[in-house]
Amino acid sequence: MNKTLRYSIVFLCILALLLPSIAGCGEIEYAVVSEGNEFDGYTYTLYENGSAAISGGTADSDGKLTIPETIDGHKVIGIADEAFRDKLNFLYLKIEGSGISIGKNAFYGCEALTVADIGGASEIGDAAFYMCRNLTYIRGSENAKSIGNTAFCGCLSLTQISFGNKLTVIGDSAFQNCSALSSVVLPSSLKTLGEGAFEECSSLGYADISSLTSVPDGCFVKCTSLSDVRFSSKLSSLGTLCFRACSSLCTLTLPKTLKTVGDSAFAGCDSLSTVNYAGSESAWSGIVIAEGNEQLLSIRPYCNYSDKAAGKTNFETAAVRTALQGSYSQNGYTYVLFDDGCAQITAYDGAAAVLSIPDSFDGHRVVSIGEAVFSEKTALSSVTLPDTLEEICTAAFYMCSSLSSVSGGKNLRHIGHHAFDGTSWLENSKGSFVTLGSVLVAYRGTDKAVIIPSGIGYIADAVFSNNTSITSVNLGEDVVCIGRQAFAYCGNLTSITGNSVRHIEDNAFVSCEKLMSVEFSNVEKVGEYSFADCNSLRFASFGDRLETLSSRAFYSCINLRVLYVPETLSTLRADSFEDCVCFILLYPGSYDEYISKISGEGTLNLADLVILSDW
Repeated sequence: MNKTLRYSIVFLCILALLLPSIAGCGEIEYAVVSEGNEFDGYTYTLYENGSAAISGGTADSDGKLTIPETIDGHKVIGIADEAFRDKLNFLYLKIEGSGISIGKNAFYGCEALTVADIGGASEIGDAAFYMCRNLTYIRGSENAKSIGNTAFCGCLSLTQISFGNKLTVIGDSAFQNCSALSSVVLPSSLKTLGEGAFEECSSLGYADISSLTSVPDGCFVKCTSLSDVRFSSKLSSLGTLCFRACSSLCTLTLPKTLKTVGDSAFAGCDSLSTVNYAGSESAWSGIVIAEGNEQLLSIRPYCNYSDKAAGKTNFETAAVRTALQGSYSQNGYTYVLFDDGCAQITAYDGAAAVLSIPDSFDGHRVVSIGEAVFSEKTALSSVTLPDTLEEICTAAFYMCSSLSSVSGGKNLRHIGHHAFDGTSWLENSKGSFVTLGSVLVAYRGTDKAVIIPSGIGYIADAVFSNNTSITSVNLGEDVVCIGRQAFAYCGNLTSITGNSVRHIEDNAFVSCEKLMSVEFSNVEKVGEYSFADCNSLRFASFGDRLETLSSRAFYSCINLRVLYVPETLSTLRADSFEDCVCFILLYPGSYDEYISKISGEGTLNLADLVILSDW
């Protein structure tokens, strides 16, 4: 099937998925010499200094619209106002060159536009991408210096956007009603944030606005999933209505520099229950809190609060081992050897109440306790784990009802499902986070925004499974592995962040029905069914280190629109995308190189996607 036909099929499919509707950059200062000039399928305006602004054009047969660096020998410095307004003939956009100004309404209402590389743009004008309802992924936005009023308003599919340290201005309502946007990190360079900039971003779970000393009026109105907000240590004011109707906001951590809270800033924040305040009680009483903030005023803050994160710790993922045939016995233990000579305990026939598990058998390091090895040994009251141990498998200590003390295991990297269920150690553990070594074994908290503490490198199997309360999770800077079913069936989870993750195990996010995007930087492995039945998922990228994308990783992700696949992935399994249709695949290598990587049976068909190579 040729590229033109592939494009036509995907174009029609994406138009069929259009969502229901909802409401300049710097002026070019040179005199116009001529307008309506035509060259190579484009029209352009020529200025007295010899530069040009693109005022129209058509996409190629693959649905790609490229804004060239030069046209007819003239440097392109802009895209004219209204240049491509309401055009439906292109799926993706690439702006070449640099320092280009995108004019007002330039791509207004381009409803088929799904992917945009705007790396050549320095200014994005008012309403430039207004109501581009299928725009899912933007690359190069970190080069922008200013983003105009309503620039991306109504981009209902936009899941992520990056801001660089060149950005100084975000205009009024710039991202209003970007209902798929899951997280926002504002840069330190930002000087002006417009009113209502992120209003009605209903999937926004995490906002780092620590670069702002004041939060503008109406900035996050009706961000109903917003549960984790990071403020500046120099914050002085919160504007009128700035967090009104943020119904998932439970906890505020505020600096002692805060002086004023605007009218109804937290009106309708019905879940707000905790305020951490860095200043004293007398300083809190001196803050001017305007009317309409009854929920905030009803809470007694935790004063003199300090939340200094520990230094980053480097963790390693568990080694991949294969157990060999045959078993051995020593001192009541039965064990098998892995291919690297390390041992896994597979059975124990002793009846000790206090047990110290050895670190080796006949010189073979003990790295694993197999499934159900100590299950239902009700006499066992205390266990000390060896520091050689890396893994405790499913149900290893299940229903050891007298087990009240567990220690050691400082090098653990994986704990299986139900490993300590039914033990008094687990049932009587205090605090929101129950850990063993650097593994998070259980979560007992009630926060909608979960922030994984520093020092935790591994999320055990099923820790958050079926938790329908959480809306956002910040994995911090230490978590390298997300265990099997760790977030399975978390039906209200909209945002997951953390850039240290390297392994995502089987079924990790299965049926997270509100998760609209996943973007990690360093993932090497994505397990089987890891995002299966994530019916809202639109965009996925795991960085440039991905080596394994397992079978049915995106099974039945029926709304998947954009996926980034790096060159490090040696084989692309066709069955990774079973029951997925009509999406754009971004690949940094050549088209032929990508085709050579497709392997195995499945529903991945070249007619079902557009391959954007050299991306």
